[in-house]
Amino acid sequence: MRLGCGFLNEPIYLSENYVNVLSIENKALFRRFVKAMMSGEPEEENFIFSKDFKPLSFKKNICFIYDCFNLSFSASFLKKVYEDMEDFCNNEMLDETFELKRIITNFIEKVTEEFDFDFTFKDEVALQDIFKIQNIRPDTESSDMLESLYEFIVLIQKYAPVQCFVILGIHQNFSSAELETFYKELIDRGIRLLDVESTTDFARGSLEKLTIIDEDLCEIVEKES
Repeated sequence: MRLGCGFLNEPIYLSENYVNVLSIENKALFRRFVKAMMSGEPEEENFIFSKDFKPLSFKKNICFIYDCFNLSFSASFLKKVYEDMEDFCNNEMLDETFELKRIITNFIEKVTEEFDFDFTFKDEVALQDIFKIQNIRPDTESSDMLESLYEFIVLIQKYAPVQCFVILGIHQNFSSAELETFYKELIDRGIRLLDVESTTDFARGSLEKLTIIDEDLCEIVEKES
């Protein structure tokens, strides 16, 4: 998998065996890159993710994490979780599911009978609707912020076809020593991660490969070992 940019001589190879770090020291270019990622359509700014030399849809294949302090799940992700939970209930909790649907239907019928006008409602009770109403969602809150980030990434990968995670400024929040275990766990799971930084003012870890675009837009790439 690769990331091609107009300011790079060669695309960045995004590996499962190490974590890529892209440091953009040119502030204007850094802002442009981050804004393009946040828009969800970086292709319009000529930032292209590809696999086997074929462009990938950013929205379908890339997860951009721009705030480690505010991790949130999309509606489409939660829908897939609810579908999984509903399948489980229909297969592993058949009796309980049938009884719940019966109780809800009877309850609605009794409520509507108390009014002087007629109502219609769905004959079939959808468990996904119940899960949504109750705002069921994965709990990744932890006193360990890096653990929360790891759980968030693993959950996203489980329910969405994410090819690569792009994270903004992970070195601004964690030390290289803290990141070493985090990186190893992601690599063991075959999860690709690209960290985007605005400086090189951090200690590079042994599991990172660094690409630098300096203030003059000169490219410095760490060679493959």
